[in-house]
Amino acid sequence: MELNFVYCFDDNFNLQALTSIKSLLDKITKKANIFIIHKNIESFNKLKRNIIEHSNLLNLYTYQFDSSKINLPPISSHVSEATYYRLFVSQYLPQDIKFLVYLDADIICINDPTPKLISTFSKIESENTVIAAKVESTREQNNIFFERLNLKNNEQFNAGVLIINFSKWINQNIESNLLNILDKRYNEIFDYDQEILNIYFDGKFTHLDNNLNYQAIGGQDNELFNHIENNVFFLHYLGKGKPWSIENFIFSTSEFYQREFDKLGFGKPHLIFPRDISNIKKFIKIIFSLEFKNFNQRFVFLKYSFISFFRKLNLY
Repeated sequence: MELNFVYCFDDNFNLQALTSIKSLLDKITKKANIFIIHKNIESFNKLKRNIIEHSNLLNLYTYQFDSSKINLPPISSHVSEATYYRLFVSQYLPQDIKFLVYLDADIICINDPTPKLISTFSKIESENTVIAAKVESTREQNNIFFERLNLKNNEQFNAGVLIINFSKWINQNIESNLLNILDKRYNEIFDYDQEILNIYFDGKFTHLDNNLNYQAIGGQDNELFNHIENNVFFLHYLGKGKPWSIENFIFSTSEFYQREFDKLGFGKPHLIFPRDISNIKKFIKIIFSLEFKNFNQRFVFLKYSFISFFRKLNLY
């Protein structure tokens, strides 16, 4: 059985997606097709030399997203409009795919997910669902969310990892239904396409193993690090906790991302230090923190923080 993975992103996540894809290809034990839907695919094509000859890559398919006839809701500073592209996968991907795995570009593969993915495919079939996803919250934990979206079930899922029965997705015309929701409830959508997906499926999904969408958290915790190292398949840097940002670079979970990024051969860590007063304050707070005192790569952090801040050029 071949595996099929799809990523949706734009120029701002080229390096992150490349790191994610490389980590995935390094860990899986079956060959895979990788599909990319991109806002400006030419910008990524310059980087694909890093993965195109990988022994586990069957084919790399890239698609330019056509947004000319689509009005997408507003987004925030840490989210790209490309988060909505996953709603349109059936317009771009081959129709004969049985199962499709969607991954956010801020996910790193830690251990081989192949057996767990295959068992999840079987679970989706036995439960007669279309997708598998990780439960993010319950009505008891976040009743406002459920009331606002008028959900009837008691669980909502995170859409960063979706395992999709793609043949059912197509046959049930799910894309059209999702776009109808987007059109009718345009002004109600605050949490992007994830809300649209939750409105449509409303609890009718297979529960995904937590280790297939494990949320990275801050801090320097050796026990957590060891748990991730030994048990987690997909580590998800959810929300603003990005390992390439100055406020998260020193956390232990960021090491997993930086370790995979280093394998791309750029010879430097991936660190972004935007030129604004907010990030300068964060930087000062970090270097006087206990976490920084205990951080064993203080020189690396300081060196590349200054390079990133003072040099307005592409370091990669």
